[in-house]
Amino acid sequence: IVCDVDEFVNVHSGEGTLSDLVAAVPKDVEGIVMPWRLFGNSDRIVFEDRLVADSFLRSAPAAAQFPIANTFFKSMFRPDGRFNQFGVHRPKQQNPDTNGVPIWCDGSGQVMRDTFAANPKRMSLVGAGVARDLVECHHYSLKSLHSFIVKRDRGLPNRADKQIDLSYWVQRNFNGQDNTSISRSDTARATALADLREIKGSVEAHDACVTAHKAKYQSLIKDPETYAVFTDI
Repeated sequence: IVCDVDEFVNVHSGEGTLSDLVAAVPKDVEGIVMPWRLFGNSDRIVFEDRLVADSFLRSAPAAAQFPIANTFFKSMFRPDGRFNQFGVHRPKQQNPDTNGVPIWCDGSGQVMRDTFAANPKRMSLVGAGVARDLVECHHYSLKSLHSFIVKRDRGLPNRADKQIDLSYWVQRNFNGQDNTSISRSDTARATALADLREIKGSVEAHDACVTAHKAKYQSLIKDPETYAVFTDI
């Protein structure tokens, strides 16, 4: 799986583990589509040092097809399948003429058409139907408004030419549906977090990042253009 730090895999099958997901799909599947679920800022303006999945609990509806970002996805795939390297949203595929087309299933475990599997450049699920029964990928691309201002200054890691502006906010700030489905993993996430905090220096590093994040916002908001975007939102 290739996931960013603002993306959380939410498995609905079994006990919610990745093993449960693998067990729920056909055994010959080589790639699993994990459709995005966009989460808005839940009316949070100020950055707080809180867990992301506990702070933003409103999302786009399951059937949302527009804007196009609502139809994007991330992938879980077999490294020994018909793929040859990682990709941002889906892995690069081997030559289908010599290696064949990999078998993909959607977020409900249904095998997808070859028109999807054979086109490794396809990053949208438009026309593929809504399939989230087994898994989806919660995407917290905005978080609080203060954090968005910091993100806007940083830019996107893989698309430096794409503007992070008011339109980016509007196209992703979905708060129309209460969504607490990921809470079933609260205990597991708390255990994992406790393990991380036992690593020497991790707590100090976290606290330093929080301080730097707040300071960056305070610096950026003094810029007239940045302040204009803030007030527009």
